[in-house]
Amino acid sequence: MSTNPALSIRQRARERARQPKQHTDQEMRHIMSTVLPRAKNGSFRDMQFFGEGVGKSSQFIVQEVFEAFLEHLQASKVPLIDATPASLDRSPSDLKVERAVTALRVLGSAARHIDLIQTKPEICELLVARWPDLLAWMWYFYHSYFEKNSGSRGFKMEIYRCICMVFMMACLRDKYTLAIAEVNGSIQLATLLCMVDTKGTFLNRETACLGLFTLLHFLQIQVTIASLDEVLEALGGNAKPFMDVTIARLEDTFNAPEIVDRTTFVYTTIFLVIGNTDSVIGHPIWVAMRAKNPIVILTNAVRRVLDILPTASSGRYGPDSASKLRHFVTTVLFHISTTLLKDSVRVKLALQALQAEIMTALIDCAPLAFSFRPFDRDAIVKVLKQLTWLTMHLPVARQASAELEKLERTCSVQGRFNASTLDVRNAWVTFYDAILARRTILEQMQTLDSTPMACDNCFRFDERANFKKCAGCGMTHYCSRDCQSRAWKEKGHRDECKTLKNNTSKRKQRTVNQEKYFLARIAVNDAQHKKEQLGQMARMGLKKLSVSLDYIDFPPSCFINCNMEELDSFGRETTEMMQITRKWLERCREALPQSSSESSTEIPDSVSYTEVALPDNLS
Repeated sequence: MSTNPALSIRQRARERARQPKQHTDQEMRHIMSTVLPRAKNGSFRDMQFFGEGVGKSSQFIVQEVFEAFLEHLQASKVPLIDATPASLDRSPSDLKVERAVTALRVLGSAARHIDLIQTKPEICELLVARWPDLLAWMWYFYHSYFEKNSGSRGFKMEIYRCICMVFMMACLRDKYTLAIAEVNGSIQLATLLCMVDTKGTFLNRETACLGLFTLLHFLQIQVTIASLDEVLEALGGNAKPFMDVTIARLEDTFNAPEIVDRTTFVYTTIFLVIGNTDSVIGHPIWVAMRAKNPIVILTNAVRRVLDILPTASSGRYGPDSASKLRHFVTTVLFHISTTLLKDSVRVKLALQALQAEIMTALIDCAPLAFSFRPFDRDAIVKVLKQLTWLTMHLPVARQASAELEKLERTCSVQGRFNASTLDVRNAWVTFYDAILARRTILEQMQTLDSTPMACDNCFRFDERANFKKCAGCGMTHYCSRDCQSRAWKEKGHRDECKTLKNNTSKRKQRTVNQEKYFLARIAVNDAQHKKEQLGQMARMGLKKLSVSLDYIDFPPSCFINCNMEELDSFGRETTEMMQITRKWLERCREALPQSSSESSTEIPDSVSYTEVALPDNLS
C-alpha cells in the first residue's frame, strides 16, 4: 500500500479498499451472520478470529464489528479494582475481564486502519456514544496493571498501546474530541498515561510517546485554564515531574534516530501548544514549563534533528522521514520567531536561544533551504529577522557578536548563506551586516576613556565627564541646562526625582546609560543615508528638525520630521516670493523692445535702458 503523505485521507482509504480481499463477499456474509453473533456472546475462539481479522483486513472495519465488541466493555461489567487477578495475562480467573481485554485488543488493532475509520463517521460516533463505558474499563485497566504493577512486561505494553489507540480513534475529529473532553475523567486519564513507566521498565521509546500524544488530542483542540486544571489535578498539583519526564524522554528519543521523525514532534508539541496560548499565562503548568527554558529545549531539538537530517534524506529511516523532519524544523522555528516577536521578555529569550547556538542551526539550514517549501523557508527568514531586530539591545548584540565569532571559527558563514536560496540569503546578509555594525559600536564603547552616557532628555551621547547630573536625585544626567530645564518641565522629572532619590542602585543606572548610548549610536548609523536630505532642510531655514527610525522591518525605515507650523510658514513665504518675482520679471519683459520675430533669439546690438520700479512689497 502506498504511504505517500501527499495523498488525502480518502485517497489512502480508497487505496486500502482496493487491496486484495481476504474473504469473498459470500464468506463475509457468513462471518457476519454466524461468527460475529458468537463473538458478541463471548466465544473466545470467535473473538480471537475477529481480533486477527481486524488487524489484517479492512473488510472487518464496519460498525457491526465495533458494536459487537463494545458489548464486552459495558461499565456495568467493570469489577472492583481489589478483585483484579495478579497476573491476568497468565491465568485469567474472571471471564468478564478476559473478554474485556480481548475486546480492547480488537479495538486497538483496528487503529491500523485509522484512515479508513476517519471516512466512516458512524464508527466514530459509536465510540463517542459509548465512551463512558470505554472510559470506565480503561480506568480499570490503568489501576489494575499500571498502578498495581500486575502483568508481564509485554502484556502491560500491549494494554497501554491499546488504550492509547482507542483514544486516538475516538478523537479523529475536533467535535468528537470536545465531546470526549467533557466526559469527566478523560483528560485526567490521558495525563496519567503520560506518566506511566517513567523508568522505562516495560515501554519502549516509540510506545512511551503515545501517552503524551493522547493528551495532545485535547490540548491541541482547546487549551484553557479549565483543561490545564484537569491536567494539574491528575498530577497531584505538581507539574514539575510532568515536565521532567517529557524533557527526559525527548532527550532519550535522539538515541534512536530511526524513530525521531515519529516521536520528537510529540514531545515538543506540548511546549508549542502551551507557549502559544496567552490565556494560560501564569498557570502552574505554564510556570513549570517556562522554568525549563523551553526556547533552549526547542533550539537544541532543532540542532539534533538537523544532525540527523542528512542521513534521513538518504532514505535510511524511511521514504517520508526527511520530509517529516524538515516539517518539524520549520514548525519549531515558526514558534521561536513568534515568541521573539510577542513575548514580554523577548530579550532574555533571545539570549537563551543564542546561547543554545540557534545561529548554528540557522546556518545549517541555509544550504538545505532548497529542499524546503517556500512557505517553510519563511520560518528561517522570520527567525533571522527577529534576531536582527533584537540586536538593538545591548546584551543581544554582545551575545550575537560572540556567537558569530565562534561560528566563523568552525565554518565559512558567508559561504554557507551565499549557497542558499535568495530569501534566506538576504535575511542572513541583513543579520550578518547588523552584527558587524553593532560590533563596531561595541568596540567604540570599550575604547572610550570613561563610561559612555546619553543625555536623559535629548539622548545625545558623550563621555561621562561632559555631563552634569541632577542635584536632587543624582541619577539623571544632562548635556546642558536647557535639557535639564525641559526634562523638569516637559518630561516629568519633577515627579520622578523623589523616587529616583531613594534608589541607590548605581549599577542599574549605568546599564541604562550604556543602553541609551548603544541605541543612540545605532540610530545615528542607520540614519546616515538621510544626512544630505537633513542638511538641505536645515539650509532652507527649518530649525525644528528630528529623525525617527522604525525597526519593525529591516532595513529600518528612516523619516525626517519637522514642525508643521514652521513648514507651512516657509511654504507661504516661498509662494509669496515666487509670485512677486514673477510680477517683476513680467514688468522687465514689458520694458524690453519688441523683436520683429517672436522666435528670434539674437541679442540686439544696443538696448535702450528703461528704469523699472520695484514692487513695494519685495524685500
